[in-house]
Amino acid sequence: MEVFKENCYTCCLDRNCCTFTARCEDSSSAFKVPLQVMPDSTCSITARSQAGKILLQSEVILWVEAPMSGKDVVDCVDRLLRGLTKKHHLPFGGKTVVFGGDFRQTLPVVCRQGRAGIISKTIQRCSFWSSVQVLHLTINERVRQSGENEQSQRFADFLLQLGEGRLPYNTALGKHTVRIPDEYVCNNQNLQDFVRWCYPDIDSSSINVTGKAILAPKNKHVDELNNIALSLMQGNAENFESADSVKTTGDDRESVNFPTEYLNTINASGLPPHKLTIKIGSPLILLRNIHPKQGLCNVT
Repeated sequence: MEVFKENCYTCCLDRNCCTFTARCEDSSSAFKVPLQVMPDSTCSITARSQAGKILLQSEVILWVEAPMSGKDVVDCVDRLLRGLTKKHHLPFGGKTVVFGGDFRQTLPVVCRQGRAGIISKTIQRCSFWSSVQVLHLTINERVRQSGENEQSQRFADFLLQLGEGRLPYNTALGKHTVRIPDEYVCNNQNLQDFVRWCYPDIDSSSINVTGKAILAPKNKHVDELNNIALSLMQGNAENFESADSVKTTGDDRESVNFPTEYLNTINASGLPPHKLTIKIGSPLILLRNIHPKQGLCNVT
């Protein structure tokens, strides 16, 4: 989430300008949305707080990757801005909100729900959606920046047809199955060869991982690919382990129920593993907004 206002509050973290009052990759933390959002949840921002004053002075709010935010999160922010501005009859209190994103990508994650349950939680189900003006972006900037070569344009067109469901099904491969062109398929069965195919310079001292990513359906597959990629990189590996003690309430006997060996097996979702192995030069991505003012934000 990025909030604009004329006079700068804090400088933008990644460019030499003073046009942003606040910058945060996670809209939930920027608006102080509760971790467990219910249909009637509220944000913990008051009109007298610094964040409240910034929102009141802001004219435009940019919300990136909006389709990933659930309906309850957006409604929570809507109630916040209506309350701050005292304009309860206007969506977002009359503030201009620009939602950016692609509904063909990841939608809100709803546990133990099917297609209907997920769709019911998208922002298109918000009460104000009928007031939203939809604008379509038609120029692929990544293709343009790559020189608009034929191969990049062909791949971009293939992804667009796949996302819009315009590719024909190949019934010989299976029901509702689309055949991927051979030029986008790696025939190597060995995972090490596959990683080298994706990153040809992975064993060099100047590895470049920008512009490429390997997607996997499960975390265990991600861990396996990360371990293989790290083993192919140059340098000595360093291991860092997480804390492995229990905070008790005064009765030390409680720690007996949680032996160190058990604690070391816990790998919580969204947090680094108990044993983190890295090398100098290996890429790292933050999973939490540790210190936004210093640029330590999610996905950086």
